[in-house]
Amino acid sequence: MKSRVTSAVLLLVIVMLPMLAHAQSGTIRGKVMESGSGEPLTGATVVIQGTTKGALVDIDGEYRILNVAPGTYTLEARFLGYASVVIEDVVVRTDLTTVQDFELREQVFEGEEVTVQAERQVIIRDMTSSESRVSSDEIEALPVQEVTDVVQLQAGVNVGNDGQIHIRGGRASEVAYVVNGIRATDDYDRSQGLRIENESIQELQVISGTFNAEYGQAMSGIVNVVTKAGDNNYEASFRAWSGSYLVSSSDLYDGLSSNVMELDPSNMYNVSGSVSGPIIKDKLTFFVTGRHFRNKGWLTGRNAYSAQGAYEELISDLGTDLGNYRTQYGEYPDMNKPWFSSDTVTIQGRDYLRLFDNGERDSSLVYMNDFETYSFQGNLQFRPQSYLKFNLIGSYGNEDGRNYNHQRKLVPEGLSSFKRENFSVNLKTTITPTSNTFITINNAVTQNAYESYLYENPYDPRYFNYDRLAQLEQYDIDNPGQPYQFDEVGTDNNLFERSTTSFINKIELSNQVNDQHFVKAGVSVQADVVDLENISLQPLGNGGTELPDDFPEDQRPYVELGVPPLDTPNHSKYTRKPVTIAAYLQDKIEYEKLIVNVGLRFDYFKPNAQVPADPMDPDISNPILDSNREMTRAEREKVWWEEVDAKYQVSPRIGVSYPVSDRGVIYFSYGYFFQMPSYEYLFTNSQILLSESSGVFGIFGNPDLKPERSTQYELGAKFEILDGTGLEVTGFYKDTRDYVSSGVVEPTYLSNVRYATWINRDYSISRGLTVALNQTISRRFNFGLDYTYNLVEGSNSDPAAEFNQAVAANNLTGQSLTKIIQPLDWDRSHVINGTLFFSESNFGANVVGRFLTGTPYTPSAPFRIRTGPNASVQDLRNTARYPSRFTIDLNTYYNFDIAGEQLRVFLNIYNLLDNEVVNSLYTDSGSPDRPLLMPTTYDQTYFEDPSRYDEPRRIQLGIQFSF
Repeated sequence: MKSRVTSAVLLLVIVMLPMLAHAQSGTIRGKVMESGSGEPLTGATVVIQGTTKGALVDIDGEYRILNVAPGTYTLEARFLGYASVVIEDVVVRTDLTTVQDFELREQVFEGEEVTVQAERQVIIRDMTSSESRVSSDEIEALPVQEVTDVVQLQAGVNVGNDGQIHIRGGRASEVAYVVNGIRATDDYDRSQGLRIENESIQELQVISGTFNAEYGQAMSGIVNVVTKAGDNNYEASFRAWSGSYLVSSSDLYDGLSSNVMELDPSNMYNVSGSVSGPIIKDKLTFFVTGRHFRNKGWLTGRNAYSAQGAYEELISDLGTDLGNYRTQYGEYPDMNKPWFSSDTVTIQGRDYLRLFDNGERDSSLVYMNDFETYSFQGNLQFRPQSYLKFNLIGSYGNEDGRNYNHQRKLVPEGLSSFKRENFSVNLKTTITPTSNTFITINNAVTQNAYESYLYENPYDPRYFNYDRLAQLEQYDIDNPGQPYQFDEVGTDNNLFERSTTSFINKIELSNQVNDQHFVKAGVSVQADVVDLENISLQPLGNGGTELPDDFPEDQRPYVELGVPPLDTPNHSKYTRKPVTIAAYLQDKIEYEKLIVNVGLRFDYFKPNAQVPADPMDPDISNPILDSNREMTRAEREKVWWEEVDAKYQVSPRIGVSYPVSDRGVIYFSYGYFFQMPSYEYLFTNSQILLSESSGVFGIFGNPDLKPERSTQYELGAKFEILDGTGLEVTGFYKDTRDYVSSGVVEPTYLSNVRYATWINRDYSISRGLTVALNQTISRRFNFGLDYTYNLVEGSNSDPAAEFNQAVAANNLTGQSLTKIIQPLDWDRSHVINGTLFFSESNFGANVVGRFLTGTPYTPSAPFRIRTGPNASVQDLRNTARYPSRFTIDLNTYYNFDIAGEQLRVFLNIYNLLDNEVVNSLYTDSGSPDRPLLMPTTYDQTYFEDPSRYDEPRRIQLGIQFSF
């Protein structure tokens, strides 16, 4: 069976290679007629100014220009003996058709030219599902900094309390990111895989409805980005700003000011720039952009205690200069600091110089959620012939920062940091053999890497050995990790690193078969290399933890922790090489009163991984059965594993648009969607390692997980109710099954040892309504308003919830598994977004307002709904709600003309009213400030936790120079 499926996949790839499709482009079509008579002007030409693209008018007076990159263009129609007509501001959108007609009249004098402005299309006839598009000009006007800031302003999009994006009620992992036709999703955790800056975006498309067959490995939505490319005009832009936080009250935010005169402009800063233009006119162009951003953050701590705690060292040389002495933690003590002291002690008749550190520090301010990023994007375009184009597209992003930990507020030196790095190189070839056909070939390499640690060297002596806690009791230092108390000692002793490298080959073709059929087809092959290592440092001698043989002898006395042996519960490492193959065929059928997008997609995934052949004895390094123990490791490897089968699915998609008039359209779409679980559920800890002690272990990765699947449909209508005013109403429904879950605990041959792996079990249902109103009164003033009603219910919000509940209840039989549906953690019933933009010749302002009702949470105080022998406890899961959110962001600017070039001064204010946005609360009181029942022991300021709120008011002032 397996060989037949593989053969079928290879056959499908071979058959479809010559007819592949899709590109990040749109189409312009229309008619060229004689003014007055309406006769077709056969033989006239229509060109896009500044490019080599154009078309001849056929016998029916029609023209069509394919493969036009999204953007705003100027079209020109010419015909001998007629005045040329130039139409400016013609907007082209990805995957859509822009209709632009011309009427030419006989010229009065030679060289006569007529220039007009294109009318904005409020109703797009061929849009068969819900989507939003934001152009580069619109992004520049909005008070936004990141791609996610733009995405969350679109109808149907919700942001969870953790900041993750949810589209139409799906999990955050159900969104796919596409950049220039290449999948840019980090498949380890399904986050955004490439750092793309707003300055480099030509068009951003958010598909929140059912999407066409060309898109896969997503179940909720697509974020499709087309980046800028150079042309024959030199352009450059430089942007710099600095800013800080202005809070209403400085009591909660230690170190931040409520006085505008005391703001620290160095709290955050940004420098970015872009340059584009020709190297060889009409042949070779470039576009380059770069950015450096730094934010100290708004969550602070106090350096009150040393992460290593109090300690003393005995030095045999009484004449040692302590200022030049290197301590066991690699530090040089400043004896002027009050926490250092020294004296002479006599031990067994010998004198020693004793250096003492009392573990206290100066309580200086420390930023604990600082963030810094460097990024670069570039596009080198070469067009050796009119029918051939090459684009070498590259990007690089580097992010460094820390995640705030309230428990470590007084010992911030012990908090680990993270580093995220990604890059992409894509050679994109576009071949246009005829005016009706173009082929796109992408060969790309992408990599996403993430690492987290406190000190890069795992044998750094500054890592704290928690076995020393007993020695610190004499210094009145409490054990770390106590509820409602700040730590006074300790370090994060985990080192984690992972990377996903993807090799992507994709060939696509688009063919305008005739006036009614635009056919697309495509095949892609993605081969991934997933590397991961996770280390939890252990005391030397614990479980075989030893120093390496080549470790320096002079440093051995100071190191107390080490790296445990590989393939033990505290040290895992793996490399996996899964392969994904996809193919699709799609037809866009256009008639005057009917547009249909119909397609079929095939997805194939081979994990190239194994699972234990005997799940009752899964740990190859520590077998249970005597017969397995008697074998060597090499002998076990031959019989221990069972290869995992490939997964595949065929998904039909259809979208229908019915223009009821030139001012209205009704659309409907339906489809099946397929997505493999993220690699962290498939591969992380999939080599099951069990401790020799009794207990329940897990949750372990499962390479044999089935794909998650959804069925969804929508029905919508869009009308131009007034000139320039569009109203869109859409109803949607989504049914998702086989979500990753847990809860079933597997037995082993030892009755007191059990374990759990990830399984497919969870279910959700999402339905709702979106209403969007967009008004363009003029090019100087417009506004938009959208409303989303969404009801999201399911079995579990957290895939680990079932396992945690089973262990907590000590019910390992599976009887405690959820059998009801409930609101999911990111369910927001109502979301309202509003934007207002106004501009004069040199001045402009943009206001963005957002209102979101609260998400559900589970109260922690169950109550009895009956009394007596039939008493029961009501299931309170997600029956209470967080407070609602309301924020306003403002962007305003003023332009100065300097020697014919533009200098812009701008001011951005985020959360203008400094409203408190609650991200976390105490589940018994429903308040972010304190629990209902105060503990008997707690630190006085522990409940002043700013991390329970979202970012306070942020102010940025900067300049932008364009030429």
